[in-house]
Amino acid sequence: MSPKIEISITRTFEAEHSLPGLGVARPHTHAYSMECGYTQALRPDLGCARPMQEITAEVDDVLSRLACQNLNDALPGPPTAEVLACWILAQLPPHWEWVSIRAYEGFMCRVSREELLPWMSKLRMSVPELT
Repeated sequence: MSPKIEISITRTFEAEHSLPGLGVARPHTHAYSMECGYTQALRPDLGCARPMQEITAEVDDVLSRLACQNLNDALPGPPTAEVLACWILAQLPPHWEWVSIRAYEGFMCRVSREELLPWMSKLRMSVPELT
């Protein structure tokens, strides 16, 4: 039996948003650092759990929809780091177990797929509000 390996990848991107509901109505840009990961058994035939090309393609596909965009237009709810983390995880294939976002000079949030399941369908569709 192969050992289970925890895999994670980190990407950075910039995006614009405004948060009128939180008193920040003026659009502004942030640099976001996103890390996501999962645990999977090592494949002896490959020497890794999954090829790096597959990992990066899955993550980069999702982030290409956010980089240099206005998050108010891209996300189905207030474009906070928390909603951003949830949305990214909902777009990734099911083997991804968690996403964390770092932004706002030291802020970090993390969501697991288990916690996200009740919201998953809302985050995959374009809806105006999360409830």
